[in-house]
Amino acid sequence: MQILNLLTDANKIHGNRPNPSDGGQHAAFGGAVQFGNYQSGQVQCIVESFDLRQCILANVMLPLLVTGASHREAASRARAALDKVGLAERAEAQPLSLSGGEQQRVSIARAIVNRPQLILADEPTANLDRASANRVLDALRAFHSVGVTCIISSHDEQMLDAAARVIHLNQGQLEDAA
Repeated sequence: MQILNLLTDANKIHGNRPNPSDGGQHAAFGGAVQFGNYQSGQVQCIVESFDLRQCILANVMLPLLVTGASHREAASRARAALDKVGLAERAEAQPLSLSGGEQQRVSIARAIVNRPQLILADEPTANLDRASANRVLDALRAFHSVGVTCIISSHDEQMLDAAARVIHLNQGQLEDAA
């Protein structure tokens, strides 16, 4: 998460949404990312604290409902996002019935459902088996192929191999991978 902390104040982001008590601004990009960018879905974060409530379908629908989507559209898009991460059949499950890896995939579905312009992801495949990690990697690749910028903090060698650019944080300094 250290690299992502350089881009945004991760302590103010909880479950893909900013803390409204901060006045609506974040330190990201020198203050350029405003609360409205999060609300509109332009920027989404995948963080390690999943902050899941209600059934997982409702969790994934939330970013769409906040931006004014109809319940029908939000449900349809949320089901599609859950399908992308392999959880369509668990749409009505409660968060406590899910494994850590499944909760992580719900967080990823919630981040991608709004078709954001920028995804900031902290170890999105860390708690996943290889098949699930590959599904997440494929989803992120698909978003990148249509112009979504994905900034990912990861130790997953397969994710690093698939990246268009890899930057290492070495003793507080950012370095391009050779």
